[in-house]
Amino acid sequence: MSISLLDQLETVSARLEETLSAFQIAKVVNEEANAEANAALNAAINQRSLFWTTVMNSAQSTYFIGMFALLDTDKDSASLYSLIQEIEKTNPNSIPADLKPSLATIKTRYKQFRHKLFGHNDKNREAFAQRLNAAGFTWTSIAADMGTLDHAFKVLHELAKGRQVPAPADSQKMRFAYNLAVEGVVEHTRALLLDVSTTHGAAQTPTR
Repeated sequence: MSISLLDQLETVSARLEETLSAFQIAKVVNEEANAEANAALNAAINQRSLFWTTVMNSAQSTYFIGMFALLDTDKDSASLYSLIQEIEKTNPNSIPADLKPSLATIKTRYKQFRHKLFGHNDKNREAFAQRLNAAGFTWTSIAADMGTLDHAFKVLHELAKGRQVPAPADSQKMRFAYNLAVEGVVEHTRALLLDVSTTHGAAQTPTR
């Protein structure tokens, strides 16, 4: 059974929200738990390293899975590609020329690491992280890829609604419901880390 364009938009929006949220959680924790940025928070996280390592690994797995779901080309899947196919049925010349190549580039770049990340024969996360670094993956580069997926969805959403294609600079200013939700996740993550840092600092303060 084919999925309507409206249902696909809703599904892809939800997947994009989950993927962006997972990435932002990992990014915020990595930035704010740096020893130079916040020694107290860094110490608190190291004290509960097993928990925080699990959080980071889970977030990484989630945004990798999400990226591949968004770039899925299988039949009957709801993805950025399925949106392209539906839009091209009624308006074949409306898709920007650079949209498909940009998505294909991201998919190719991450494909080589997909099975290494989730394979049963490679449980050494540190070695995996080193391979990511060697391949040029950084928080900045991954954020740029996430931005490309976000822009692609907004382009397809506007086309599906019969509106003009937004330029990248304009799409960054567009605040969809999932963008607001992701911003909320960032805010809550920072609040949680502040609580962790404050609690740890209070526990280390000697009483008189």
